Amino acid sequence: MKKLGLLITGVAVIAISLLPKGTAKAATAITNCTELQAMSSNLAETYTLANDIDCSATTGWNSGDGFEQVGNNATKFTGTLDGQNYKINNLFINRPGTNNIGLFGWTTNASISNLYLNNVSIRGNVYTGGLIGGADGAIQINNVHVSGAVTGGIGTGGLVGALYAFDEPDISNIFKASNTAVVTGTNYVGGLVGDTGPGDASVLLISQSFNSGNITSSGVAGGIIGYSQYGDDNTTLLNSYNSGNVTATSDKGGLFGVAYLTDVSKSYSSGLVAGTDAATNGALIGLFDVSNDMFNSFWNTETSGQSGPCGTAVPCPEKATGLSTAQMRTQSTFTEATWDFENVWGICESFNNGFPYLLWQNPTCTTPSDTPGLPNTGFGNQLYPIPFI
Repeated sequence: MKKLGLLITGVAVIAISLLPKGTAKAATAITNCTELQAMSSNLAETYTLANDIDCSATTGWNSGDGFEQVGNNATKFTGTLDGQNYKINNLFINRPGTNNIGLFGWTTNASISNLYLNNVSIRGNVYTGGLIGGADGAIQINNVHVSGAVTGGIGTGGLVGALYAFDEPDISNIFKASNTAVVTGTNYVGGLVGDTGPGDASVLLISQSFNSGNITSSGVAGGIIGYSQYGDDNTTLLNSYNSGNVTATSDKGGLFGVAYLTDVSKSYSSGLVAGTDAATNGALIGLFDVSNDMFNSFWNTETSGQSGPCGTAVPCPEKATGLSTAQMRTQSTFTEATWDFENVWGICESFNNGFPYLLWQNPTCTTPSDTPGLPNTGFGNQLYPIPFI
């Protein structure tokens, strides 16, 4: 298993590899939902949003099926979409009998950044996500946010339904992303990613990201990833958190339902973890594997409903710490564990229920005007580069 330091080095390699080379290709600007749909005609193009887009009319498209996902398992999206911090509002997809459903049905080696999918209503079957149904290759998701409702079958996630490395060595990155949508599926359901799968020498890093949407599954579920095993190397969750509730009948955890080859560092969960088969309930991980490791991570013992970080069926080493609500609202609790409150984390009484939040959400600790004090009412509005961590 690759250790955290090696993974961080790998992310720096991503950053270097994405620097511009030569003359940049002119992007195709998208100004309305019809032009958004037209991405299907050129799956290798570079696109940008030129303004906020209202997709409310998609409820009447295609005899009620709504927007047709861009790309599928046979013809995948391989291009780039930079939302330039604009919103796609009210995207509607109602295809419960169709696999690979999302704004993008299937991508390979794609890059999607600086995008808000606001108030989506997306329903699909196997591999359903608010942003992407299925993805393979070195996916880069940077500063992307989903709200609304996402419903699917096996492999359902707020951002990505299923993320696969297959047989090529890949380094994938989800950075400064969030989901606040309600996510419901039959198995392998997650707030950010439903299912990650096989591959060779592949690495997935999720950094400075969060989920606050409630997750429900009739099988495995996790607040960040439902089923985590990205290739033959590992997944790392760094500087991230979950505050959504996770309810499932099988393995369930505040961060991961099932985790293999997974490292967790400087992350926490405060959401309720509940469902049948109490032995598979974990405040952080439902089913733990000895290939995993945890560093300086926490869970809320009062709000999670759990006394331990992992399910008792396969207990994990005591490498995470349970905290009371009062301790969760105390900055020194986390600075003593080397959390960075200058560049990464913030904490203030009037935001995110007083629990630590990511500075990009609310750089100045402003009290939200709509529902003061409630979790995750601010997304922030800055553009972010691929990180050197």
